[in-house]
Amino acid sequence: MLLDKILEQLISLQSNSNDPDKLGRLGFFIWLSSLPGEANPSQAALAALDRSSDCASDGPALSVFRDLLAEASIYQPLPARRRRSRQKPN
Repeated sequence: MLLDKILEQLISLQSNSNDPDKLGRLGFFIWLSSLPGEANPSQAALAALDRSSDCASDGPALSVFRDLLAEASIYQPLPARRRRSRQKPN
């Protein structure tokens, strides 16, 4: 599973990284781009957040990743735009 690989990399690379914020954001965007088109981002983020809580290790990059997942879990899609008919001028 890609999420497990991302978590593993965030944990293993955090001690070698000078920019854990960038590493956490990169992990989030890789995870987000791996979601299928029909996926509900909010539900997927909650599931990923739950899965990430099982990690024994914690660090700044993983913390950034979790914060982004938490923000994504409250995502509410905008309502679909309705097309308005154009009125012809008289």
